[in-house]
Amino acid sequence: MYELDYPELLKDKAERIKKANLKASAVNVPCDLADPEWKNELLTFGYEKGSKAFGSLLGISYYLEKKDFEQLLSGVSKVMESESAICFDYWY
Repeated sequence: MYELDYPELLKDKAERIKKANLKASAVNVPCDLADPEWKNELLTFGYEKGSKAFGSLLGISYYLEKKDFEQLLSGVSKVMESESAICFDYWY
């Protein structure tokens, strides 16, 4: 499992998880989803492009410009194998 978010938010989440004595198995990928380079970051952290996957983009569209969200969805289709699934909400 991979979690992509701003570096400072990933750090905050990790601190909260540690403080609550919980364990997380997600690989944290620091990136800006409005930047098309997020795909390279994901691959750098070990994501295998040819594998089937499930992705969740819940609560993302609220924070991105429409063009950036469209670009994000286009990028997702380039890294996720066919027959993968993506779940997202959309608010505009």
